[in-house]
Amino acid sequence: MSAAAPPSPNTAATTGERLLQVLLVVAALLQVAAFAWFVPGNDWARDLVAADAIVRGEGWPLRGPIVRSSFHLGPLWYWLLALPVGIGAGLAGSAVFVGALATLKVALAWRLGARLGGRALALPLAAFALLPGWNLLTALQLTHTAVLETLLYAALLPLLTLARDGRARAWLGFGALAGLAVQAHPVAGFLVFPAAAVLWRRRSRLRGELPWLLAGVLVALLPWLPALVAEMREGWPVLARLAQPEGRAAGPGLLPGLLGLLAASTGGAAAAVRDFLPATTHAAVVGGFVLVFAPALATLPALHRDGALAQAWRAAFAAWLLAAVLLVAVRATVPFYMAALLLPAQALLLALPLAAAWRTGWRWAAGARATAVAAALGLAIAGNLGVIATMRSGHAALPLANIHDIRADAPRVPLALLPMNGFERLATQTCAQSGDGARGADAADAVLRVHGELAALVDFYQSLPFAWRCPRLRVELSGGDDGRARHWAGATPHTLRVLGFADAGWDAAFALQPVRIIAADAPVPLVEGPAYPHRAFADGEAIAHVFAFDGAADEAVAAYAPLFVFDGGHVVGATCDGDAVVPASSTNSGALFLPPPGRGCRWRLEIASRRPQQFDVVMLPMGRGR
Repeated sequence: MSAAAPPSPNTAATTGERLLQVLLVVAALLQVAAFAWFVPGNDWARDLVAADAIVRGEGWPLRGPIVRSSFHLGPLWYWLLALPVGIGAGLAGSAVFVGALATLKVALAWRLGARLGGRALALPLAAFALLPGWNLLTALQLTHTAVLETLLYAALLPLLTLARDGRARAWLGFGALAGLAVQAHPVAGFLVFPAAAVLWRRRSRLRGELPWLLAGVLVALLPWLPALVAEMREGWPVLARLAQPEGRAAGPGLLPGLLGLLAASTGGAAAAVRDFLPATTHAAVVGGFVLVFAPALATLPALHRDGALAQAWRAAFAAWLLAAVLLVAVRATVPFYMAALLLPAQALLLALPLAAAWRTGWRWAAGARATAVAAALGLAIAGNLGVIATMRSGHAALPLANIHDIRADAPRVPLALLPMNGFERLATQTCAQSGDGARGADAADAVLRVHGELAALVDFYQSLPFAWRCPRLRVELSGGDDGRARHWAGATPHTLRVLGFADAGWDAAFALQPVRIIAADAPVPLVEGPAYPHRAFADGEAIAHVFAFDGAADEAVAAYAPLFVFDGGHVVGATCDGDAVVPASSTNSGALFLPPPGRGCRWRLEIASRRPQQFDVVMLPMGRGR
């Protein structure tokens, strides 16, 4: 290795360095924008309903989101979301607001890197903070956990000040930020361990720092105060829930669990990115991760020449290992949002060797650092573009089980997808068709009945996207044609292409109406209110039911359970003139069946549901492409 003098922190950035910085900004902005295309489920809907109630003065929640069905966080998250909701940001705008907060981790990682290792560390640490992996599942599970990583980076900054013998008042800042991080998810309570290490380092001055330390603890507890008031008023119901024995599934054991977590954090992360990208890019994704990890591993020996960064690397490794042990020991599963606890330490473990090599003048250090940074940013851009393209298509097979355990060998579940900016376009177009934004004289009786594969997603959001634009419009699921309602097929562009409508987009999908309605006759009203989940789960066993009907040669059968989450509805199978028919497209809520080419037939559709009367079956038109 060359013994050339290390670059000075004050040296002007090279052209290549500036290009990487520009690429960092582009990748960060793209990540913020991608939130507008997210397709989150009922957690995000719950959050928006609560925020909307605050804006309208109809709800002043003392409790926030519930964790593991056991206890509630404070209401700070709902009040935070009331800001974008209150200015009319809508579904997509509110999501982008959260995206901006989540992506603020890039600036915080840059600041942390600059303080730890100067310019040598700032850029790679910020780039690795954007490295995609299981965090892409936020596109399906957007809620308060989205800002956890940002708050972890933020809390590390005052802790670094304290570790470097800074002023005691930094305990107050650490307490405030750590308290907010715990509100993002209680797993952030792990911060007490590095805080304890710093406290031990400063133990000789503990007596003088005690007031600041206690102030930090009190500030950290402040967000819990409203929830504690609610518990006190109601006789502490949380204690009764926590006292109930919880059936905990057996985990894989400590060592297998740690190895599984390590595998999920490396190869598993690459697999998560591949799920959102075409198969032709999968080799490139793996290559990108190799180009991130290989330079970091190759430059590990450089840490021996940089004592300060070597000490930081050892601290990051200890933090990662302790956090991993706690995740494996405390829970049988490791949800992707809890695994975010590992990400700041993981980014440091990758970035510190590269910075040490660059600072100590290794011959190939600049190239290794630039390669790893460029690969990380390329993966970040590709991952977010993949999310946008996947959600725009309206259909994808994604590993839902990995939301709850990143180590699981999860099957890919076919999903119908309606991105939030598309949802807003649907609401805008529907309201425009309902009579001057539902303010006209004929708008009071306007009804929209939603069928098909997207009905379940519409149900999650209650009537909120429509109510923000035309509050007098009534939205229902399924239901027959009584002459009063407009019926929407609830189809995606993917489904339209399966039906033979080449190059169909969302506008065509929003305009598609059923040709005939087979079932159900009675519409299902949307539930409105803050309850979570918003509907009760149906009791009893699934009941088999058969629909028999005639279909024309240009009619496809769309059979979906709009409340499948609650009634377990699903398609068992279908026959056409006695011959079994394979679904042309399917999702976790039902399936689409096409007739034989050129002829109609007698359909026999078998379904199972705890509430079969809620199953939705409609006939859709077919295009010339079929």
